[in-house]
Amino acid sequence: MAVLAAWDWESAAADIAAVSCPTLVAGCLDDTLVEPAILDALSAALPPGPRLRLATGGHGLIKGQAPLLVRAILESLPSMR
Repeated sequence: MAVLAAWDWESAAADIAAVSCPTLVAGCLDDTLVEPAILDALSAALPPGPRLRLATGGHGLIKGQAPLLVRAILESLPSMR
């Protein structure tokens, strides 16, 4: 919670605006820490790329939805097609 309370949104926005490579934004609708509006804002602010909005998986997307996440990453890499 201390990290979240200290988060500098202005600095993060500047960092996000500097990203120039394709991006994957993934999240779960049942995540209790990152609400869907944050996924929407990130998706809009970052360069195009895969967008995954899963119904379940909570905040542990990497653990609960690993196969789907890996597949999306691999499919998004031109050299892996």
